[in-house]
Order: sequence, then C-alpha cells, then structure tokens
Amino acid sequence: MRTDHLDSWPETRVPFALLHGFWLLDDLLNVEVLHTALVTRDPQDVRIYDDYFDAMWGYAAEGAEATAILTRLAARNAVR
Repeated sequence: MRTDHLDSWPETRVPFALLHGFWLLDDLLNVEVLHTALVTRDPQDVRIYDDYFDAMWGYAAEGAEATAILTRLAARNAVR
C-alpha cells in the first residue's frame, strides 16, 4: 500500500468512482457513507478496497501532469 504519494485523477480518465469515501490503514478499513461508517479488519473487505485503490493508481496523473490538473481546477474554481 502506498502511504507517501499524492496524485490526481483526471476527470476524463477514471472509468468509475465510488460514491462514498474510505480509508485504509494497514489492515483497518473505514468506509464512510451518508449516515454511518463501517469499520472492519475483515481480510475480504480490506482486500476489496485495497484492490480498488491499487486499480485507481493506474489512472492517476503524476508530476507535471498532476500539477497542471490541479492548477486548472484551482483557476476554474477561484473566487472572482
């Protein structure tokens, strides 16, 4: 699992995205939905989200490409 890397996912490149948040810390999974959160260490549950997270790294932009995406989004959302 990567713990020291920040990338950006371009809107046009991600084939699917979850409609809820989650985080993994070693073997601890926290899935956050609108009204509650699920916290588990079940290996099967952790594997599902770990595999999803690994798949998403394949779509991430890095370096100059990630900087360009974040700069464009910041400019588009700047208060005028």
